[in-house]
Amino acid sequence: MSFFPDNQVCVKFITETIKGHFKGPYISWKKVPEQERSQWFEEFGTAFHGQPQNIAAVHRVFKHRGSVAMASMLLRAKELGYDPGIAETFRRTHSIK
Repeated sequence: MSFFPDNQVCVKFITETIKGHFKGPYISWKKVPEQERSQWFEEFGTAFHGQPQNIAAVHRVFKHRGSVAMASMLLRAKELGYDPGIAETFRRTHSIK
């Protein structure tokens, strides 16, 4: 998919977008309301736009990479050694390292 830059650049952008616009204590990608994920995708699409005919492929890649990025953030939150709960998960997924 030539319309994407380096994978790490995309993942970092998606992770920062999620952290910057995370509006609730969601426990997984699927629990984030579709409208909120669509807003994240619009921001991603603005930064990493491809040809209009590639929009479906761009969206599939965004959903996959976003899901993986969010799972990684939540895993880091659980590395506390106990179930961190909603407030702690929110704090840990929003801290910038």
